[in-house]
Amino acid sequence: MSAQTRTTLKGYFNTGDKPTEGQFENLIDSNLNLTDGGTVANATAVVGSSATLAYKKKIYNSVAQTAAKTFTTDDSGTLVVLASTAGQIQVFNLPTIPDANYIGTFFEFIVLVSGNSASAGSYTINTGGHASDLTASPTAGYDDFHAASKLLIAEPTIVAASDKLTVSPANGDGALILAADTSNAIIATGTHFKCTAVAASTTTASTDVWFLEGTLMTTQATGFVTTALFTAP
Repeated sequence: MSAQTRTTLKGYFNTGDKPTEGQFENLIDSNLNLTDGGTVANATAVVGSSATLAYKKKIYNSVAQTAAKTFTTDDSGTLVVLASTAGQIQVFNLPTIPDANYIGTFFEFIVLVSGNSASAGSYTINTGGHASDLTASPTAGYDDFHAASKLLIAEPTIVAASDKLTVSPANGDGALILAADTSNAIIATGTHFKCTAVAASTTTASTDVWFLEGTLMTTQATGFVTTALFTAP
């Protein structure tokens, strides 16, 4: 027996005759199976034993580094763990969104170690974008965080009347800076948020591309300073 073409297999049932036993065996042998080889497009990796299959999220752990980490659209879905104890700025660059096919690209961030005192020990997250070539290496902060975004502010203390409840970026804000320094915002562990591309990048600066949602934990929301939380790079 051997694999048969689609035309041959259809012919078995178009003659009006009852298929023979051999024809049924040819039909079974023609069914694609994993031992036939070939390539499965958009395959999803699974982990675990044959009894337990699980989808694994992409993880990027921040480490002590002087070079910026630049993500691509292929990194979409990555959970970025901000847990560095280094004394230098930890920089993360989001990708340019070259066209509508890439809308929906997203990244998640969680803070497990607060940024060190002063802006020199902060976490900086920049948008992408470019003035002339959307396929070129991104220009940090050329796009904007979407002005309609709102991040919730939460603190593990009694809420005071003057505490801020939400914070939003303004036009021209393509950088988000998280640190323990009050000039950038008192960020605490447990902070978590998501950046989702809701529009494609353009060659015009300050295009609203990345929508933010999530919660910023802080040890003191009354003194929460937002003027340096969102900035232009």
